[in-house]
Order: sequence, then C-alpha cells, then structure tokens
Amino acid sequence: MVRQRKNQQSDKRLIDPSSEVPDIPEKEQWRLIKESGVLNKLKTIPSEMEDTPVAEEIFNAVIIIIPISFLLLLMEILIHFQYGKHPTLKTLVDRMVSGVPSK
Repeated sequence: MVRQRKNQQSDKRLIDPSSEVPDIPEKEQWRLIKESGVLNKLKTIPSEMEDTPVAEEIFNAVIIIIPISFLLLLMEILIHFQYGKHPTLKTLVDRMVSGVPSK
C-alpha cells in the first residue's frame, strides 16, 4: 500500500531554504559570537603553520629519506636478480646517486 504525505507544505519549506530565514544584523551576530566564546576557543588551538627549528626539519627529512632510499636500493637489487643478472656496486651507486638532487 502506498503511503500519502501528511503535510506537503512542510516538505516544501524544508526544500526551499530562502523561505523564512531570519535576517540578523551584523552587530547582533558579533554580540552572539563574543558571548558564545567561539573566538576564544579558536585561539587555543595550535596552528599547524608554526615555524619548526632547522634541526627538527632535518631530522624529519632524514626519517623519511633513509627508509625510502633503502627500499629503492632493495627494489633495484631485486629487479636485477629477477632478470638473472647480478648488480655491480657501480650500477647500484649510479642508481642511488641519480636520485640525489643537484643544485
């Protein structure tokens, strides 16, 4: 059995957001914001854009660079063995040095 809607006008008000929207003056909005304390809560949250010391930046970079470099080296060795070749130290060094940025 199909249900019929009880009140179709209330559904139209939910769909149309422009109907009956209260217009609050800007001064009243600021008063409500100040009374609620929302701005004070935002000031206590630490921002992610804070400056970090150079030593910490270097440490963070090294923590990422070392494992990824070892994975690159391991993959290079495994690729050589996959094709039945034994990589020489020169080929491995050439591959690792090419990943280092210059200038």
